[in-house]
Amino acid sequence: MAATAELQPQEGEPMDVGQQEQLPLFSTINILQIVKSSQDSHGLRYSDYNRYRKYCTSKLHRLRKSLKYGHQYKCVRKGVSVKFKKRPVTVEAFADEMFAQIHLFEAERRWARAMYDRATLDVSPEKLRKRLSLRTSLKRAVLYATQLEELIRESPRCDAATKLEAKAYAASLLGFCCIELKFWQRAAEALKAANSIYDQLGQMATIINDEALQNLYRARCNEIKPQLRLCEHNAADAPGNVDEINQLLSEKLQISHKDKQTIDDLVAKARENATQKAQQKPAAAGQKTVKMQPKKEEKQPQARKANTKQKTEKTRQAHRAQPTPKLSKPLFYDLAEFCILMPDLGDRIDEVTKEMKTVRAAREAETAAKAEAERAEREKKEAAKEAQKQAKAAKQARVSAALQQQQGGKKGTPKKGGGKKKEEEEKSAEESGLSGMVKGWIWGSK
Repeated sequence: MAATAELQPQEGEPMDVGQQEQLPLFSTINILQIVKSSQDSHGLRYSDYNRYRKYCTSKLHRLRKSLKYGHQYKCVRKGVSVKFKKRPVTVEAFADEMFAQIHLFEAERRWARAMYDRATLDVSPEKLRKRLSLRTSLKRAVLYATQLEELIRESPRCDAATKLEAKAYAASLLGFCCIELKFWQRAAEALKAANSIYDQLGQMATIINDEALQNLYRARCNEIKPQLRLCEHNAADAPGNVDEINQLLSEKLQISHKDKQTIDDLVAKARENATQKAQQKPAAAGQKTVKMQPKKEEKQPQARKANTKQKTEKTRQAHRAQPTPKLSKPLFYDLAEFCILMPDLGDRIDEVTKEMKTVRAAREAETAAKAEAERAEREKKEAAKEAQKQAKAAKQARVSAALQQQQGGKKGTPKKGGGKKKEEEEKSAEESGLSGMVKGWIWGSK
């Protein structure tokens, strides 16, 4: 304890790699389990990517604050904008398991933003801008995932299982990004590597007897396999790539020999650690220790078909062997068959057709009566309007006749001293061309 306490760095001082090698290993960081639990509990169960993105942002803020590893701001004189200095996680500063989650949730934040852009791509009016944002976010997610993988690979305090988890996570994100960019061959290689690593991790979970991890890795493999088939199909159909197609068919999308050797070494170390953990666990009373059982050979499809045929034939024979139950007639069967006369169906059909004809005729008569009533009402309104017009015309004729008579009477008996004025008004009226009714009105008013 004293030796390890001396090796612990002070606050704000990084630790050398040589000092980290002398410290004990971290516990296994199950990256996939952390990601899936946070996704299921913060919006992705209902495909709410925006909520998950906000959670990742707040999670990063809390992580940096708790680890006291926030970004730096350079102090400058008043009136100048503050200069921001990013503080990345390095191998020397990797003194706690929580430092790995900074890069992890940075990648998850970028991935959630990309998935949100893909979900709103059809609704957005600017589709090209939204697609560019999607691809940029995926590239940044791959960048942070590769930084996480490099950090864990170079750290001497991380075990082999954690390194495999980081490599598989980075490879799966790279594959999904290459699918979006339509780099089919590169995507197929990355997804093939991720699938093989998750398969190995699932086998190691059986050694530890952890069913939750085993189901998690199996579900991840089932998610990757359809994407892998899509990449293989599109890579084979790509025009002008005959050499690449032959290479894919010959190698079957295997990863390079160097990467395969490193992955095999990590798998061997992880298996050793898993077996040691399983042996260290105290066995319960009356229970046997967990041992790795060899895989059972899968049955051939022909043998499966033969077994299914035998089972179906046995069930058929069992049903045939059962005696058929005898049906007994009810007591009133013969009475109903010979003594009761059933009504003729033809008469009923004739009655129904007659009822339908009468109903149809009544409906037609009703519609005709309504149309006749509407026509009569319309004619009545038109006649009333015509009578009003004639009365109005007669009234106007009477008024005009009365005005003419009044004008004629006043012309015969003019007033004294007003003869000259009347003659002048008559001349002005004749020159202006006014009608007789207007003239009468003028003379009558005066």
